Amino acid sequence: MLLQRGVDKRLHLVHAVSKKTTSAERHYHSSKQELMAVVWSMCRLRPYLIGIKFLVVTDCQAIVHLNTQKTLNPQVAHWATLLSEYNYDIKHRPGSKMDHIDALSRAPTSMSQDTETELLDEYMELFITMTEEDQVIAMQQTDVKLKAIMGILSQEESNRTTTEAERVKDYQLHHGMLYRKVTVDDNETRLLWVVPESMRKSIVVRFHDLAGHFAVDRTVSNIKEKYYFPRMRRYLKMHINCCPECILIKTPRGRQPVNEEPNEDSTTTEHDEEDRARNLPNTENIESKQPEVKDTQSKRVRKTPAWHSSYQM
Repeated sequence: MLLQRGVDKRLHLVHAVSKKTTSAERHYHSSKQELMAVVWSMCRLRPYLIGIKFLVVTDCQAIVHLNTQKTLNPQVAHWATLLSEYNYDIKHRPGSKMDHIDALSRAPTSMSQDTETELLDEYMELFITMTEEDQVIAMQQTDVKLKAIMGILSQEESNRTTTEAERVKDYQLHHGMLYRKVTVDDNETRLLWVVPESMRKSIVVRFHDLAGHFAVDRTVSNIKEKYYFPRMRRYLKMHINCCPECILIKTPRGRQPVNEEPNEDSTTTEHDEEDRARNLPNTENIESKQPEVKDTQSKRVRKTPAWHSSYQM
């Protein structure tokens, strides 16, 4: 609920919004649900709020410390990034004084839709001026290597040299779009869009950073549903190794080194000094089967011979 204080020093309603949560969002923690509601409301009311300073009033105490504490949760960190363009303060108010806000949640007006997907769609609408296919075609035309391949494919097959025919044998050109014939893991042959070098980073960010930070195999499989570029697995592995969120959150596989702490039994005590001062006889030539004598005070075990000819009692 967006309120504005008028000349009469009273708050007046400007706009009110509400929405239904999805089945996944209903299982969020209450603090995360409150934060999601704040993010969604501010983005919906962006035309009113951008460029001015305003106050956010909430009955969730945890949101008050949003700007003062760091989080390792990728979703919460992404929401905080969306709010970074606003100039606002957060104030806590008890829920008993927020009945007029809770009334809207009893009768939401918007349909149930994933909040993050909805926000991304609204932001993308501001920048997309062409379809994805048109964008790939335009970027392919600016790539020198791909433009050369497209030039060869535009020729008749009889006019191509042996080297040129070998170079473009796995490529096809349809309606100005360059495709690559690729065989995936299940022996299925697909025609995939050839991604120019300038678009590789954005494709990897889209399928890894914005899709849940999956591992190499799953991300490669998702990309190969539609796109192709050479040495994809190597490029993606380098990207994941440098991803800050993957470094901070994910636990590396395999056996991890263990920090060995000094054994308390190996420390030297005054009882050890007394044992060494007794000058016990050398037992190197004694048979290996010897009784064991344990000092209950020093917790040390020492093997001593039961009888030795040079030992004088």
